[in-house]
Amino acid sequence: MIATIEVSAQFGGRDAAAAALPHFKALKAVATNFSIAEFPFNSLAFILRVDGEVNSYDLSGPGHLDFDADNYVSIDLGVKSEDYSNCPDSLSRSISGALRSSIEFLRCSNDVRIEGIDLDSLEKTIYELSLAYEEAVESLSLLAH
Repeated sequence: MIATIEVSAQFGGRDAAAAALPHFKALKAVATNFSIAEFPFNSLAFILRVDGEVNSYDLSGPGHLDFDADNYVSIDLGVKSEDYSNCPDSLSRSISGALRSSIEFLRCSNDVRIEGIDLDSLEKTIYELSLAYEEAVESLSLLAH
């Protein structure tokens, strides 16, 4: 089975949306160019959760693994306010780092539902996705904003 990679987001306030929306759009756009072969679910979903002035998700990096029967597996990618407020490129580094760390997060979960996943192959795909995201961010000059 070939699975898609999907991206959604939850912003903790207008400040988070203003900072992270262009990054979310870039990640979502590049994710459409990737798929996962031999994956036991229909999709791998990443949920970008960015702390803001209204809500905080108390997560920096990957967390909260969720399964829906055979339909999808999702992983939250948390970004704390301090991860993006210090310098212009810290948000892209946080998102890219969370993507890359998501495989180790899966490995450490010890959840029996991931036994059918070739984590080495998935790691390569996620690494390539993170590189494509970084290139998209650079080409859109998001680091200057």
